[in-house]
Amino acid sequence: MRSASSVNRMALQAIQQFNSMWLISLGLFGIHLLLIGYLAVRSGFMAGIFGILLAIAGLGCIADAVGTALSVDFPVVFGSFGFVGEVAIIFWLLIMGRRLVA
Repeated sequence: MRSASSVNRMALQAIQQFNSMWLISLGLFGIHLLLIGYLAVRSGFMAGIFGILLAIAGLGCIADAVGTALSVDFPVVFGSFGFVGEVAIIFWLLIMGRRLVA
């Protein structure tokens, strides 16, 4: 049987590993949004504002990932501004994307 301190230490280690993977994933998602935003602006296929909003969302995710990695007390707030761009592109795809297929 394992002692309580051993179980607590293992649980804390698992939480720290999860947080590390979360930060890496958040940074990669931010890079993904930056690239999609760049392609949206360059394509001319959709309004450039959507690409700009996605790029802002990507920068917010990257800022949150880097800030959290560098400082323990960093408030994760920048990624929440990306919500606007992500929701806008969802609705554009649902409305305009359907018109393009039909």
